[in-house]
Amino acid sequence: MSALIAIRGLRKSYVMGDETVHALAGVDLDFQKGEFVAILGPSGSGKSTLMHILGFMDTPSEGSIVFDGQEVAKLEPDLRAWYRSNRVGFVFQSFNLLPRLTVLENVALPMLYRENSDPAANAAAAAVALERVGMSHRLDHRPVFWARGRLRGCHRHGYHQGEASGRRRGGCRRAGTGGQGGRDLQG
Repeated sequence: MSALIAIRGLRKSYVMGDETVHALAGVDLDFQKGEFVAILGPSGSGKSTLMHILGFMDTPSEGSIVFDGQEVAKLEPDLRAWYRSNRVGFVFQSFNLLPRLTVLENVALPMLYRENSDPAANAAAAAVALERVGMSHRLDHRPVFWARGRLRGCHRHGYHQGEASGRRRGGCRRAGTGGQGGRDLQG
């Protein structure tokens, strides 16, 4: 089976004054379709840099990223924006919730950025995701009442149509950036 995402020789360097920071040094990783992956590692090990590149918010200095059979490492900004809107989804550490929106509206909000977005279909998909995590009775509540674990579950069960949306369908493996069970992304 070919990987949904195949990363080979990924490098990212930043020039800061007279110093060059090597955030990623030759990363090779595969992510299978439906796989749930945790990126772990100490501060400064390249986790955020890798996530920014995988989320189409940045490009690597070197290397290859094949996403669903398509080379995407050096896409133009408009194509990176299309992938961000239509193929990937993130659950941010701070959740970035809007307190004036309901639970249902917050869960449906990212789908507005998709091509051909349909508000009624978005609300229905969000309601299904909330049902999966036992929160269907809270559709009209505000996020200040959400438990963090329940929110993570809602996002993990996915409401994005993209294959890399964080849906949990299989086991969890550590694609670590250092520490036990993984390998350091900085070489």
